[in-house]
Amino acid sequence: MQGTAIEAPVANAISETVAEVPISRSREWFQGKYPDSTWESEEQYDEALTKHLSDTDARLSNYAQSDERIARIIDLNPEFAMVLDAMDKGMPFRVALRRYAGDILADEPQEGDEDFEAYRNAAEEYLAQKRKTDEEIAQRNNNLEQSDKVFIDFVKSQGWPDKKQDDYVRFINDALNNLAMGVVSTEFLSMMRDAFTHDEDVADAKAEGLIEGKNDKITARRIKREEQNDGVPEGGGTGPRIEDKPKRRRPIDIGIALDMSDEDIDRMRKDRGFI
Repeated sequence: MQGTAIEAPVANAISETVAEVPISRSREWFQGKYPDSTWESEEQYDEALTKHLSDTDARLSNYAQSDERIARIIDLNPEFAMVLDAMDKGMPFRVALRRYAGDILADEPQEGDEDFEAYRNAAEEYLAQKRKTDEEIAQRNNNLEQSDKVFIDFVKSQGWPDKKQDDYVRFINDALNNLAMGVVSTEFLSMMRDAFTHDEDVADAKAEGLIEGKNDKITARRIKREEQNDGVPEGGGTGPRIEDKPKRRRPIDIGIALDMSDEDIDRMRKDRGFI
């Protein structure tokens, strides 16, 4: 009884200690960021967290490079910063440009000026590039519309439960977003490799299956023949042998025997198994 009385408080204390172990703040934050994700092991959780941190670091690096480029442009063109600031506060682009860079627009080079040809070429290049950009945007929007329909139809055709559909959509979106940001992962490359070698893998598997099927048929035929031969392996072997059937003896022709000597008759009888 004393042993039971001592052990019970200890067990309760251990249970309470385990229950009170708090979840780390980083894990709580990560689970809050991906509430629909589940990790069956610590290894899976570590892989997911590492991937998230790696992707975030790549995006921050790209942002830093963009900030440096913008800073260089603003240093060379301070009025550009004022135009952007005005636009950020709601001023339309053309109004902000006229307000803070009006002298630039009014001071267009005239024919005969030193930079006239360069200015005119720049204007033509701008219009050509704008037309090209407008066409690309229209084409991209059309592609997105068509791709969105293909994507939805494909996912629905798989017959997956809602949870798996959502996971697949998230997986594809992450891969596309990473590509847009210039991020290529080993997981993505493995997926592309499997798609690239799919036909070859299927052909190899089919050939291997045909060979295995032929071998199975050969084995089945051999077993069947052995069963028909009462278990004697094809081509001989050390298994049980079938007793030789008695040879059929041919009768001795009496007419021929009368013309033979006794010695010849005995030899013939012996050859035919009578002796």
